[in-house]
Amino acid sequence: AASAQNAGAYSISAHDSAQDAQSSAWNAQQEADKVREIYSDKLNQFEISIQNALKEISSYAANNSLSNLSALGNARLQYAPFAINSGTVENGENVTLSADTNNSLICNPCTITTCDSRTEIFETASSLDVSGYDGEYSIFKNINTGALSLLSDFAIGKRQDSFNQPVLTSNGVLGGNSFALEASSEISGESAYLAFDSNASTNFQFGAAVPQDLTIFSPNPLNAKNFEITNYSGSGYSGKVWLEGNIYASNDNENYSQIGTFNNSNTTVGGVWNIDLSNNSGFYKYYKLEVTSVSGGAGSNFGIVAEIKITGDVRYNNVIDTTTVPANLYINGEINNDLVYIGDCTIANGVVTALQNRYLNACPYRRDLVESYKNDTSWYVIYSDGWCEQGGYINGKKAPINLAFLKSFIDTDYTFLSEPSGLGGYSFHPAISNKTTTSITIGLTNINGGQAGYTGCWEAKGYIN
Repeated sequence: AASAQNAGAYSISAHDSAQDAQSSAWNAQQEADKVREIYSDKLNQFEISIQNALKEISSYAANNSLSNLSALGNARLQYAPFAINSGTVENGENVTLSADTNNSLICNPCTITTCDSRTEIFETASSLDVSGYDGEYSIFKNINTGALSLLSDFAIGKRQDSFNQPVLTSNGVLGGNSFALEASSEISGESAYLAFDSNASTNFQFGAAVPQDLTIFSPNPLNAKNFEITNYSGSGYSGKVWLEGNIYASNDNENYSQIGTFNNSNTTVGGVWNIDLSNNSGFYKYYKLEVTSVSGGAGSNFGIVAEIKITGDVRYNNVIDTTTVPANLYINGEINNDLVYIGDCTIANGVVTALQNRYLNACPYRRDLVESYKNDTSWYVIYSDGWCEQGGYINGKKAPINLAFLKSFIDTDYTFLSEPSGLGGYSFHPAISNKTTTSITIGLTNINGGQAGYTGCWEAKGYIN
């Protein structure tokens, strides 16, 4: 009997100790929630500060024609996989670009982590002779060799986007870095660019009788879907409206393929008509419009047009594609993850006149906090890749309990955790059922199927988008 009494005393003591441990665990959870709340707020404030700073950077860049810098700010605001890093050398100094008096661009020793998690340490400086360069360039460092290289049309953003036709002030030069035109002939003062100046009161006119052609060059391959043609409205020109012709496309300005024909459906003065290329699936750098007849016939009727407007999509050759995670770096249309973007520079006749560090580690995947919420004991956090963690506290509700999530999951592969307290005995254990994307049923069940009131914390983790 005495032994039984002692055993009962030990059991009561153990039960009390267990309750004390549960109480301590609950207090620790409460403290952890307080810490989470404090630092969640601080992280939100930090994120807002970074976004505001990048908005100011992007605005400054746009107002000062710094296209790469503006794109960099926009990319960080819109796409989570991107991070601006300082990059460090072994002694802790920042990656530093510099230029010397010998027309050389120099990158100091640095450590760079690549998109496939390789870490390369360049213990010696690398340099590039820029005596043959002139213009604005983005600077790259090769992970394998350490060599520096320059690209003049590098951008951060989508690899493919809607074509934004530039307003021209000259014909330009085919094959360069800018949108350009070349006509088989043209009247002095009525050059081809006047059909691309967004001004219908000016005009482009061939300088000889048809057939004549107009070559249009896009430095980045263009998938043209439509050419909107505006007839010139000046008096005395009604006999020179384009009537019929052919359209050709090429990527080298030598080997052309015919992709369509056209017939003017609106020959009125100032009328607008379209060349439909909706079946064109190719991306080309060169388009050639061959005009074979005009409304006044051949002879002195050279063919005249007021405006030409192209719609379609353009594919950028040198770009970090922000539509992919992790991002792909395209160099001349091909994926190249051996190059890391480290800066921008302006070179005037072989002399570096402006230089800025822009070490962009574009490949590694990032998960940024984008939203957080807390109301009493309910909370959630959402990250840039769609991962969500959410939870709360249930106080003394009779099981089973149908628990509605604060945020719906995309599927039922999420993880659910519960931490009940005050079980009133040791034979009860947590149980879940009816697991859906929006809710779950939880309770406490003993071996005989009995239910107990539920008090405790819960947490669910998974993807919501």
